[in-house]
Amino acid sequence: MKKNKMQIASWPDVKAVLARLDQPDLLELISDLYYLSNDNKASCIPVILSAMTSWRRIKKVIEACMHPDILNEPVRIPTGKTGDQDYSKATAM
Repeated sequence: MKKNKMQIASWPDVKAVLARLDQPDLLELISDLYYLSNDNKASCIPVILSAMTSWRRIKKVIEACMHPDILNEPVRIPTGKTGDQDYSKATAM
């Protein structure tokens, strides 16, 4: 008897489907994947916490550069732009 091989979707296919999901559906999907296995839990937690920490750090850099204490620091547009680029890279798929 011949086995049917399960076809694995490519990332662009998966990305297209995910792009159409609304936030509750995405949260449900992530929850399902999280509870599916201990390996998933071990993989998800560091990635999510790392992303949150990076975004917070980048946001602070941008805010400090664009809205400094006027009496003590100048506006640092180049550094703010770098922070903005880092944020864009961190949030891009």
